[in-house]
Amino acid sequence: MALYRRFRHLINYGFFGCVTTGVNWAAYALMAGPLGMDYRISNVLAWFISVCVAYATNRRWVFEGDDENITREIFRFFAARGFTGAVEILLLPALVSWGMDMSLFGVENFVAKITVTVINIILNYILSRLFVFKGARR
Repeated sequence: MALYRRFRHLINYGFFGCVTTGVNWAAYALMAGPLGMDYRISNVLAWFISVCVAYATNRRWVFEGDDENITREIFRFFAARGFTGAVEILLLPALVSWGMDMSLFGVENFVAKITVTVINIILNYILSRLFVFKGARR
């Protein structure tokens, strides 16, 4: 129990990160698969849905946001996620399409999605901890 208390924000971030990632992947798979949407559009919509879930869970259970100016906090959260969303939006096509001519990349779209997700998980934690919820109880 003491170990949980010491690392609860990391444990909660991991758990709710899995939930958020699951929402992202499920939305992406539904839109890119059965709905037949272009993978780029599917990716943007899945990102937006998962950012809404991430804000709610990060504020309440991970970083215990206590900023009284919730508008400012939401703005910072979406700005940070906008940055990592841009990374995802630019990197996914690079790994899927542009990489076809380059032996270094040229990966299947779901392998590319997993790769980009791992990069974004790390970036999102750093930005949330240092920029969005910097004054929150941890």
